[in-house]
Amino acid sequence: MPGCTVSIGDVALRLQQAGQPLPAAGAAAPARAPSAKATAATPTRETPTLAATAAPAAQPAAPAAPVVYDQGEIKTGRLAMIMIIGAGALLVLAIAGWVALKQDTGPKVGTLRPVLVRVNENRLVLTSVVRVGNEPRPGGDIADDNQAIIVDDPEIASVTKYQYGPKAVVVAGRTSGSATAWLRTVSGNRIVLRILVRGQREDPLDWIERVPKVLELRRVQAEKRITTGDRLRSVSLFRATQEYIIARELMKPFNSYEPYGRAKDSIQKMNDLIDARYEELRNNVKQAWSTKDFDLADKQLQEMMQLVPDENDPRWQRAKMLRDDVLLEIAATGRRRR
Repeated sequence: MPGCTVSIGDVALRLQQAGQPLPAAGAAAPARAPSAKATAATPTRETPTLAATAAPAAQPAAPAAPVVYDQGEIKTGRLAMIMIIGAGALLVLAIAGWVALKQDTGPKVGTLRPVLVRVNENRLVLTSVVRVGNEPRPGGDIADDNQAIIVDDPEIASVTKYQYGPKAVVVAGRTSGSATAWLRTVSGNRIVLRILVRGQREDPLDWIERVPKVLELRRVQAEKRITTGDRLRSVSLFRATQEYIIARELMKPFNSYEPYGRAKDSIQKMNDLIDARYEELRNNVKQAWSTKDFDLADKQLQEMMQLVPDENDPRWQRAKMLRDDVLLEIAATGRRRR
């Protein structure tokens, strides 16, 4: 059978059956012509197989050489990557700035907190911070022209620019009701201020209306007020000014007679002196604040409040606001020292 292996015992048995002598011990066995199948199946040294001829034995692969990186190339690559990232970040910032600029183009409308005043009452309102939507934003300096402040109902309230600061206005109640003021800043933005006038503050000059309008009677009283004012100049410029104001109001129905003119001139002189001293103290406060000498700033602000000791005066109100800030700084400094 093809592919079978024949043992020596089988060969001897077949020779005996065929009547042929057995080969002697040690004699070589007769050669047999190899069959075609055996020849094809059993390769010899001289005739290699097709598989051996077509596919020689694979040799083991040589180990790969290690990859060596140049340190200069690594640093250059890192630097290039950093530059690319930086350029991308700058591009993003530039786009964001452009978008913000496009959004901020044109006038903005900010709002202030509604202010509540009484008739005959003055109220200082700061415009340094406004609200645009739900976010606080810087306000701005109020423009100086006549159309910078418009009140929709001037009979309810009046609004004027504060003389000692561009970021403030003075609201004065006239009659009960509600009004809206539109303020325009130097940059062209708009600020809306809602005004509510409720109640009435007693006017310290109301009693003058009850004085009979008799020339000689009022002239005598006006002269006494002017004399008192002259005496108070060295004590209190504010109190002297009040005496001159009473004299002027007494003579208002007879403004072509003296001492109406002298009363007006005295009021102007006192106001000039008060304004000059107030401005001097205000500059002293700025200097003390810049050097963090809050105790000195507090003393200057107290003198400012004594210079115009009237809570209805916007100058007193502003000095009070600044002093509150100074006292907070003094308290914070004391806590830090402890």
